[in-house]
Amino acid sequence: MGISTDFIKQRLLERAKSDSSISVAPNIPEKKLVNAANKIANGIDPATIVAIQDTSLFENGKEGIVFTGTTMYIKRMLEETKTIPYNDMQTVDLSVEKKTDEKGKVHVTSTVTIKYNDNHTTKLVSQTDDKQLHFITEILNEIIESVDSFKDVVQIAKLEELGDDIIEMYISIVTNYLIADDGIISSAEYKELISLMARVNVSKESAKRLRNKRLQLAREGKAEDFGELIKELNTRISEKNVDHKGIDQSLFFDLLLVRKENIDNWKEDTLLRNLQDLLVVSDEQVEVGIRKIKDDERIVSERMEDSQIKQITNELVALAGGAGVTLAALAVTGGVSTGIWGGLLTLGWLPTGSMLLGLAAIGGVGYGAYKGIKYFSGTSEYEKSGIRIAALQGAIEMNKKATTYIIEDINALIEEINDITKELSEKNERGNKVKELKERLGLLEKTAASAESFNDDNKKNNYEIYLSKLPKVLPVERFRELNKLSAQKVKINEIIMSIYKENKTTDENGYVSTQYVREDELSYEDAEKTHFYLSMIGFYDTKASAMAQGQVMAQKGLNAIKSFIK
Repeated sequence: MGISTDFIKQRLLERAKSDSSISVAPNIPEKKLVNAANKIANGIDPATIVAIQDTSLFENGKEGIVFTGTTMYIKRMLEETKTIPYNDMQTVDLSVEKKTDEKGKVHVTSTVTIKYNDNHTTKLVSQTDDKQLHFITEILNEIIESVDSFKDVVQIAKLEELGDDIIEMYISIVTNYLIADDGIISSAEYKELISLMARVNVSKESAKRLRNKRLQLAREGKAEDFGELIKELNTRISEKNVDHKGIDQSLFFDLLLVRKENIDNWKEDTLLRNLQDLLVVSDEQVEVGIRKIKDDERIVSERMEDSQIKQITNELVALAGGAGVTLAALAVTGGVSTGIWGGLLTLGWLPTGSMLLGLAAIGGVGYGAYKGIKYFSGTSEYEKSGIRIAALQGAIEMNKKATTYIIEDINALIEEINDITKELSEKNERGNKVKELKERLGLLEKTAASAESFNDDNKKNNYEIYLSKLPKVLPVERFRELNKLSAQKVKINEIIMSIYKENKTTDENGYVSTQYVREDELSYEDAEKTHFYLSMIGFYDTKASAMAQGQVMAQKGLNAIKSFIK
């Protein structure tokens, strides 16, 4: 017996090879995913959808079957949605009745009867010998026979959203890998490690804990048990009801990335092969990751134009689909140092219109940066190179974050050396040399402090920019109209509404109005996060916002007409 999401995903991946109507998470087109959540599954969180069978005429996800870890939703043409919970199903039977009328015409009625342990039943009826009903009967009976654990699991997740504890475990595994061969981390490896930390936005507190772990491992000169580390990581991810497979794939790709100079000979790395087995990544999937990393390098080094980037992206996505690589894993992995590409695949030119449009940012710039370049620059060069320019801008932002981590590391090392020199000085050992060393350390400390001051100034400036772009009062209807098209709409709504608090006021006539208002001051992290998610749904995109506002006004007009008719 097994877990519902694992079984359904495996079963439908097999069927999808011969049935193009089936899409399995996380490789479901975003528009289809959102439509299916709203139109078929009564507005559930799109992130919990495991698979879809799309039977709609225009293949837009508005009719068919939605599978989650706990429930099947069925929407047939001109019918209301039927909801089929898996838990406590006892039997599922299909009957096909054929009757011939006086004119010799055969009438067929197909009925699926689902009986539960409490003896209540649900029926699905069709006036044909319906193939879909045969499929439903087959899959539900397999669930009864093979599954004993039912829960909804988030299929779309960014590493950054899983919490500091999981991010630290992820980075620690990479650190252990770098330490394992010779007990040290080279300057090139350190650069890639810090770049990874910047890309997943490691917090200051986590960075300190990771630094201490790194120094401890360096002192001991040996790595921890990788089997235990990976088991703990996946357990913690599963506890958050998130599928860990995409994170496992991205982790292996990042292990390739931190030693990319040896990437063509990766099979000669015995430890890497062991980690491949522990993370359950096939050779074919590894080759997709390598292709991704090399393509990222080419985009910058060969100064590719947008049309070329779209072409190699489409090729990569086709390879990924064939190899079983989740597009989410490709979005997490950054091919060029400092994450110049990390998530750029998500810009929506994938042949499927993938859900990844809502998954990742280009560094600190994000999707909005590309949209701004594309629509408001007015120059043909930007038109041709908008993707690469946005990626380079993202890399600059990642470099700024990486520099902050390096400065913090330098300051920590200075503190340690100061403690050592103080101890030596107290013992009066080599007094003059200790004095010179302390003077040099003082200069180094001042230099690091100056660099840190520049970073602080940059952060303050960015903070002011974020605040200036965040409306004091959220136009909540426009926000909801834009957000309803996002595969992460539940998560985004939760984040934005944690910043914009409901504020009700009553005028002299007793009319109550509601606004959603933010505080005058926010933490830097909250300001950055809020700006990012508003950008992601197109809040700052003039064209998208205008369309959303038009939808809001149209709905108000329709509601007014309905009210008048009543």
